[in-house]
Amino acid sequence: MKIAMPNLKRIVLSIILVALVFWLCCSDVYAGGGGGGSSSTQGATDTGTCPCKIDYVGITPISNGGSLKVIVNVRVSSVNSQQCTNPKLNITGTFTVDGKTFTSKKIGQQITVDQNSEITLNGWADGRASFDPSSYKGKTINGKVTVRFSNPLQCGNVKEERPFVFTISDDGKITLTPMLLPNPEILKENPESGLFTVGKLFTGIGYICCFGATGYGPFTSWIKQLKENLKNRGEKATEEQLINRLLNLNCDNENVLKANGWSKEDCLTAKEYAERAKEYKEKYEKRCGPKEKWYSGLKGSVHMITCIISIGYSVSEGILLASHSGSCHPEQPLPGTEHCEACNAYGLCLKERCEVLGHCKFVPFEDKTGGLCLPDVCEPTAVPVIEDISTRWFVDRAREITDDLDISTSSKAGGVQVVVSYDGTDVDPEGALPFGVSDVEITLKLNQGARCRYAIDQPGLNFSEMPYEFDNAYLYPKEQTARIDLTSLTPGMNHTIYIKCQGICGQAHEATFDWNYVTFTKSNKPDELPPEVMYVVPDGYRQYISSTAKKQTIKFYFDESLDECRISTIANNLTEEWGEMNSEQSPPECVTQFTCTNNQPCYVRTPEGYVTESERHDCGMCEVTVKLTPECKDKVYTVIDWDNLTSMLESASETNETIARMLERFSYTERMQQLGLTGQSKIVQLMLKCEDTHYNRMQEAYAYMISTYPPYNMSIVLPENGYDTFDRQILINVTTTRAAECRYSLNEQKIWEEMTPISEGFDVVHVGMTEWLEPGDYTLYVKCRDIGGLEVGDSVQFKIKPDNTPPTIIRMFARSNNLVIETDEQSTCYFNIDDEVGCNFNVDDVESFSTVNGYTHIAPLNDDWTYYVKCKDRFDNMPAGCTAVIRAAQLPRG
Repeated sequence: MKIAMPNLKRIVLSIILVALVFWLCCSDVYAGGGGGGSSSTQGATDTGTCPCKIDYVGITPISNGGSLKVIVNVRVSSVNSQQCTNPKLNITGTFTVDGKTFTSKKIGQQITVDQNSEITLNGWADGRASFDPSSYKGKTINGKVTVRFSNPLQCGNVKEERPFVFTISDDGKITLTPMLLPNPEILKENPESGLFTVGKLFTGIGYICCFGATGYGPFTSWIKQLKENLKNRGEKATEEQLINRLLNLNCDNENVLKANGWSKEDCLTAKEYAERAKEYKEKYEKRCGPKEKWYSGLKGSVHMITCIISIGYSVSEGILLASHSGSCHPEQPLPGTEHCEACNAYGLCLKERCEVLGHCKFVPFEDKTGGLCLPDVCEPTAVPVIEDISTRWFVDRAREITDDLDISTSSKAGGVQVVVSYDGTDVDPEGALPFGVSDVEITLKLNQGARCRYAIDQPGLNFSEMPYEFDNAYLYPKEQTARIDLTSLTPGMNHTIYIKCQGICGQAHEATFDWNYVTFTKSNKPDELPPEVMYVVPDGYRQYISSTAKKQTIKFYFDESLDECRISTIANNLTEEWGEMNSEQSPPECVTQFTCTNNQPCYVRTPEGYVTESERHDCGMCEVTVKLTPECKDKVYTVIDWDNLTSMLESASETNETIARMLERFSYTERMQQLGLTGQSKIVQLMLKCEDTHYNRMQEAYAYMISTYPPYNMSIVLPENGYDTFDRQILINVTTTRAAECRYSLNEQKIWEEMTPISEGFDVVHVGMTEWLEPGDYTLYVKCRDIGGLEVGDSVQFKIKPDNTPPTIIRMFARSNNLVIETDEQSTCYFNIDDEVGCNFNVDDVESFSTVNGYTHIAPLNDDWTYYVKCKDRFDNMPAGCTAVIRAAQLPRG
């Protein structure tokens, strides 16, 4: 089609016309009609050389009756392409009520970039007393939260302030004054109105430039109204701060919405508008530059002139095309794939624009606001291939490990396996990375553009199920990196990071393809604590020892392995000085045994305070045996006379109020009577101090004391030693000569807390049943403790024999109108009288005998019947045919 070139006059008129239209459509934006330029000197934009910026500061009150509490939500991100690494914040809160000012600080709070951090400022106070809302009912609180960076240093001037207003109701409840939402008519305004009204006339650079301006206009007036609402409340916010605040609204938190007087519908609407405002603001600034500087200076002038000339040329061309006859043809895609990614240079790449640039594939974003244009060069069956996996390991976030690191990389079945070990010292287990390893940076190199994700210790996942994504993975790059936090991983265990990728055409690694991975072990936490006594037998708090005992062995169980232990007794004044205590190699007089061994059972305390044996058996245990004979008096034990002590204390309580209160508080006299403590008792005292295998020594010695108590006896009546039975539950009968509590365990001597009570409470007769047991040989261990904690124990052996034989009828007869049969073991018997069925009946379909004790069975008697009988014992043994066929007329009469 031949097109005549426009004459000079037409071109000039077109330029003037377009310039006028351009000015009319965009002037409100350039003149600040949006009312929200990012000109604030606070934090979000004025960052200088600081790589971090504060995007958002939000406040949520917590109502309680004791002090004012708030949750401060802070959002931090990187500036441009700089890396904001592990920023720390100083957060200060102040508020004033009735002329009094209260403050609170939170210094050095670490938060993660691009994630919310909830920081709670509790108990704000003025240095003298906590703020009590109940004292300020009906008052209004004015205050603000100030957030500053404390690290790195170049961020020192970056800050963000968030003013707030609280009200206190008559019942002392604290409520955040609602933030004013935009007027309903502004919320209902269609943000798309005006879009493309000018843009549809233009092509080329003019279209790109004014697209942002005309699309952004309606939102600027909306933001302006929001800022005016805030201004009426005395609150200031830049446009960027306001947009970010709205973007961070949690519309699912009904409590916060209600406290702010919002509905969920209003919240969602405000959040949607903020998302669109941010989108068009970014597009505008990307295409036209900062609007307050767009038309200033030489660069701005050139930009403006270029835009107007481009629009003029486009309009003149459009007028000529419209004024001449000709034909139109659909636009054909460009050849090849080299222009595909040019679509991504603009803020909004659409499917139609992508596909016209060549042999391209459009990959939409999840929010469906656009997508990526990528070369469509893949085969649907060709999954991405990871050609290389490299790793960098860091301790405490900052220090990279470069020495003693062994990284073994191999390829197998299309995957890359990376095994990492550490040759440094003081690691456990061998080859594990140091405990302080905080994160790893993994870099992938692929044979094609792909989107890659990873999972930690979760093999067998589909690509869509992988929880974490590599940086910029949505751009489908051939090289991508992820910085992975390892601080929450369990030390001492092997961990694997699995990696899967998806190609441009949607082809991804299958769930079973776990060949791309990085595996490593993290060392256990360094041992910096001394050993601790976890369990003692007898414990000395709830237990006594027999007054007739000639010696006593005490076992001390620790929470880790031991290197050396020492003790002291009354003989050396119970010293705690390591050099004065007796070592394992030279026990003192009257201590006949003092040995410590490792690889013993480990004990732990439950949250409820009970002690239980753990699965570990790598702890230390010390055994101390002391003599209780007269020559060891005042060497390992002292003697106390309870009768004299009681009368002495009672006499003292008459003149000493402190002793009187003590006796009353601890019910001392009653306790003496309850325990029956009369006469004399021996009190054994020891001091024990140990070092672990990492030379951590106990700062204070473990003080042990236990008293003697009058003895008593216990007997296991049932089962008898050597008892054989077919029964699967065993009757236990134990007697004691003094009221006590008795417990049992089977085939294993357990600690008291893990044994099973035979019966409840204290008594002299203890009767109970075991659980259902399988055939085999058993040892029954029994321990009893009286009210003073004195423990005695014994054991017996018994055997449960397997019963695989059906019961036998040993007697049958007729008595009155009944058929009576007796079996050789406890059974249930059934009968059938149908001669055609005979013995081929199901016991669930027929009548059963009534039984008296499991051995005697009774059924109605009829002399004309033949009884086909089957009997089944307690172990479900039953014959395939009949146990007996009984003809009633032939029975003997009993």
